[in-house]
Amino acid sequence: MDALLYGHGSARKVVAVQQQGDQHIRLYLREGGKISTSDVEFFPFLYLSDDSLLSEFKQKYWLKELAGHNFFRYLTAFPRWSEYWDAIRLILESTRKRTGSSPSSYAELGTIYTHPDPAWQYLVQSGNTLFRGLEVGDLACLHVSLAAVAPRGKSPIAAKSSNRIVVIDLSDGKGWSKTLDGRRLGEKELISAFLGIVRERDPDLIIGQRLTSESLPYLLRRCSLHQLECPLGRDGSEPRASAPRFPRSSTELEYPPYDIAGRHVIDLESLVAMYDTLRRHAEKSSPRDLLVSYFGEEKYRSSSDQPSHLRSSWDDDPEMVRNQAILEREVTERLSTVLLPGAILLARIAPFPLGSLVRTSPSQLIESVILRYYLDQRHALPKTSDTSITLPDESELFYTGLFSNVLQIEFPDLHARIIQSLDLSPERDELHVVRTLLDAVLALRQNLTETRTDSAERHFDSEVGGMNTLLAGLYAHLTSSRGILNDAPMSKRIVEATTQLRIEIQQIASLFNTELVLRDGSAHFFSAPDNVIGRDEQLQLLERMLASLPSGVEPIVGGTYPRLLSLKRKNYVTLDLSQRIQIHGPSILPHGIELYLRRFVEQAIANILNENIAGLHNLYQASAQSILQHQWTVRDFERRETLHLSLDEYKMAVEKGDRKPSAAYEALLRAGTYAGVGETVAFYVTGSGTNIRISENVRPSEEWDPNFPDENRDFYLMRLREYAARFEMLFSEASFQKLFTHDSLFEFDPRDIAIVTRRESAARERSDTERGKAVEGDFRIWLDDKE
Repeated sequence: MDALLYGHGSARKVVAVQQQGDQHIRLYLREGGKISTSDVEFFPFLYLSDDSLLSEFKQKYWLKELAGHNFFRYLTAFPRWSEYWDAIRLILESTRKRTGSSPSSYAELGTIYTHPDPAWQYLVQSGNTLFRGLEVGDLACLHVSLAAVAPRGKSPIAAKSSNRIVVIDLSDGKGWSKTLDGRRLGEKELISAFLGIVRERDPDLIIGQRLTSESLPYLLRRCSLHQLECPLGRDGSEPRASAPRFPRSSTELEYPPYDIAGRHVIDLESLVAMYDTLRRHAEKSSPRDLLVSYFGEEKYRSSSDQPSHLRSSWDDDPEMVRNQAILEREVTERLSTVLLPGAILLARIAPFPLGSLVRTSPSQLIESVILRYYLDQRHALPKTSDTSITLPDESELFYTGLFSNVLQIEFPDLHARIIQSLDLSPERDELHVVRTLLDAVLALRQNLTETRTDSAERHFDSEVGGMNTLLAGLYAHLTSSRGILNDAPMSKRIVEATTQLRIEIQQIASLFNTELVLRDGSAHFFSAPDNVIGRDEQLQLLERMLASLPSGVEPIVGGTYPRLLSLKRKNYVTLDLSQRIQIHGPSILPHGIELYLRRFVEQAIANILNENIAGLHNLYQASAQSILQHQWTVRDFERRETLHLSLDEYKMAVEKGDRKPSAAYEALLRAGTYAGVGETVAFYVTGSGTNIRISENVRPSEEWDPNFPDENRDFYLMRLREYAARFEMLFSEASFQKLFTHDSLFEFDPRDIAIVTRRESAARERSDTERGKAVEGDFRIWLDDKE
């Protein structure tokens, strides 16, 4: 079981692996606080369905027929990385000639199985994993926050010589911290000091917010302008952008990851997204918001909604910019302290460098563990089944409205328990790995849970969360269209059993006069009867309900909430016993929403939770008047977008018809301004009316003049109405029209307006989802113009 879960290799205290030339992998080992290296040979490999695929390959390779009857019956290895690619190119070319098809890459062949990642290949082949024999405290971490500014009113674009990095704040999580301040250092000296600190402190992990999407590309561009090398690698090499090699579970990455030799580059956002429970809370929230709303750490609450590295007020208030950078670094350090143990545990199990692991889907983590065992046993590898697998949505809405006295119950391993109880195993799993792996993960999670002391009182245990990630990944793999052990009949049985169990859970709740309001993944939210008063009675009700559940089901009691606002599937708001508001779901506050809309939605929710109808009406009127009378600044209505293509690549793609015009790029082009990949562009919409082409009516924020405001008030008022419409299901049609109007001719009377509770059928909810896609996509409506 240990060889299956942790791999069959024996290497210990390995903190990183890196390709070294064509034939070797360099191991970085931490011993006694020092780093040593060892270069070992590795042999790139791929699976073949037919040994004749390489019959014309003239270079050296090894071929072995594997045991078993699965599709990929041959394993071939090569002495060099270049020969591995030569073999793939030969198979591609011979396939084109033989079949007349035109596969563009190895992934389209269907006759080979491989992943072109040297570090992954070495770890799978050797059976080694990272961080064995090391605790989290043994690792050297560097938390980084970077603040860049521009002259007054301008955007901090890296290519402009007038812009600069003014603060880099650093800490190691063990008491040391350092702030590099642009008031004392020029930018070149500041960057040089940062590079010196990295060399001196020699971190294994570099962690930051938006580190690979924004900060690191910005730093590299500024180094180039100053003709500075950026030797962040342990071997003195510069960071290197690389293509993502494994699919993410939630969203595909829109920016390239970076490799730094001998170190792991970790985006805090990716680290958070590894954990399903946190991902639901943080889907559209900042890390700081997560610390405040989920972990209850009020000291990190800030009135600022603008990331520190996008500040442009250095001349006005440099201390504020410095403090914001420090706050961002503190948030990074605090969340990393909580979340890293789970990621490190997963890295001891799954054959991935840590930076890749936090970006990789749970299904792919599981597949790699399974593949490693099949490879070690020299057993033929199964091929993905082409059978279509249709799964019901894990989330479901039963009611919309405002609810009191709400109880939350989690069923985090429902699918795993069903697989166990029904003794299910995929048909093509000839080594019966799935059941053994499932039992091992459940046993490890149980052991982790039992060894936690009461004094720890952890609000979130990331190691247990990591095991839940693997359990979710196992189910996702079995039901995925791409999983090598996907199994349609088995998936159907799991779905049927899950559906039946959920019906029983709902029926049991009804017996206690308790209604299921919504289900969000494994979390179920119940509205308790009015006569259940106080925490003690709520817990007693939960205990009676849980005692009635079928044997083998092991729920976890979640929170109790005085109020829950249910809006639509996967979108709801909770108010906890400490009066903290938590917003859940992708369409309530989409990522990057304009500041004036964020404020409106947050204040509207607070009014609704408190049933303050008059306050809700006054809020809408005040928001509308601010737009109509220009009583705001460009920061309130601008949009910010990170560039993922160069300007030349964008123009070529538009000319070829491969993409539609984009507001951010068009704003730059119209202003004659340059910005590079990874930089953030701020812009706003001009003109009048709402029936406009956005790409023809957009300007950079730095061009907005408060003395001659030219923002499109009609457009921004329409946006306000769109967001008000997200609360439409809470009121009758007549009440909604009275509430959300900026017409003040008639006196408003809130006494005849009440929040409505509605029963939602699954059919209606699906229909509403389809109609709401344009709203959920949010700025995709207008950032990329309609044809």
